[in-house]
Amino acid sequence: MSECPDQPFNGVLLVRSKQDFYLEMVEGPMPNLISIGKTPDFIASRNLEHLPTSFSFDDETMRNRINDVLRTTRYYPGYYEFALARLKPDSEALTPYFYEYSNKSILYKW
Repeated sequence: MSECPDQPFNGVLLVRSKQDFYLEMVEGPMPNLISIGKTPDFIASRNLEHLPTSFSFDDETMRNRINDVLRTTRYYPGYYEFALARLKPDSEALTPYFYEYSNKSILYKW
């Protein structure tokens, strides 16, 4: 991407399968979660022992946004760092973008 969109939320996601994942997300930049070690603002998880998905919060809009992130990965196993990006400054809509470190681009939309 040539321009980096506004990223009000950033997070990490570990997917083992459709029934087994763990997600942490913070409001603000990614270093708040990874480098600074800020306590996550949002946690979602699911495993074979705890179905359905467990959320650390009640906000239905944010739950839907997290489900968008999960659907975007197609539950393909792996470790992901992502942002919920605002493409239009005056919009409330957020789009999942994933950090890509293997090439020079910062973010990509899957």
